[in-house]
Amino acid sequence: HAAYDPDQHRASMTSPTSTRPGTPLDEGPDAPLEELRRRQYAWRSTQRPDTLWPGLDRAVLQSAADAIGHAVTHVLRGERPRLAFDGGEQNADRRTRAVGVAALITGVGPLLGAWFLRGVLDADASLAPVLARHIAHGRAREARIRTAVLPVLARMERAGLEPGVIKGFHTAHCYFPEPGARPFSDVDVVVPPAAIEDAERLLTEAGFRPEPRTGGIGYKREWLPPEGRGDVWSYELW
Repeated sequence: HAAYDPDQHRASMTSPTSTRPGTPLDEGPDAPLEELRRRQYAWRSTQRPDTLWPGLDRAVLQSAADAIGHAVTHVLRGERPRLAFDGGEQNADRRTRAVGVAALITGVGPLLGAWFLRGVLDADASLAPVLARHIAHGRAREARIRTAVLPVLARMERAGLEPGVIKGFHTAHCYFPEPGARPFSDVDVVVPPAAIEDAERLLTEAGFRPEPRTGGIGYKREWLPPEGRGDVWSYELW
């Protein structure tokens, strides 16, 4: 079990082994790694949005989030709305970036991208590349996590450990138009108490590394994948 870290707004940009030229996955990170770390430290001490997202203040992000909320509400009602954002903002690039960041913060960036590609949601032309980038990285991230986790779960099943998947990874596959549309930072797995020792052994054999146990009642432990936690490469998307 791995907990989401709201301090970091962890938005790790991942890609499969190969990508087609010209896709959103080919775009570089938002800024050099050291610059992103500096922003993270500044955010922790100030809690000001413009430390993580230079040029974007709380007001413009809230306005963009309101526009997103309006669009999501209408899609869930079975309508086909248009995602547009003005908010009194004259700078077109700043408007577009505000929508992209607000989509990350509200957790619906990849979902908006999936809806847009399916024709469920319309959007201003300037927002189309932003939505495409969100869903492209959502798909790549989900594929990477799935590839690492499913073999371990299959081994647990074959060993009779009866693993149960809950929360993000489950809902991504059961309730979203496609798994990559649902951001999640971990895969939550529940096993019977008697299966904990064997489950830990299988995770260790697969290269996962345990963090210290947490919680005073029952068992809860975060297991890191073979490559470790990794660095935060983006504060613009998952």
